Amino acid sequence: MSRLKQLQKLLETSPDDIEVRYMLAMEFKAEGDARLALQHLDECLERHPDYLPAFLQKAHLLIAEKRIPEARQSLEEGIAQAKAAGNQHAASQMQEILSHLSAS
Repeated sequence: MSRLKQLQKLLETSPDDIEVRYMLAMEFKAEGDARLALQHLDECLERHPDYLPAFLQKAHLLIAEKRIPEARQSLEEGIAQAKAAGNQHAASQMQEILSHLSAS
């Protein structure tokens, strides 16, 4: 059974498991399916709006898809969540990417 199928099966039994959903999104990203990867990242953020890795990966996917305004929005929301959580490292990381987008 492929990793993708294993993760989908796990998600069926534990739909609220944020880490499984995130791993599934990353697997779709690795498979080149940005649409499904973004769908699962959005689901991550709907269920857990403070899950910082989802903001960053969503922004990376949106940048790759040339959807820059949406990438900016994801980064801005992620930065706000990171600051609220006291996670300066994540906030700085996303701010750096946002600054590069603004400069281009």
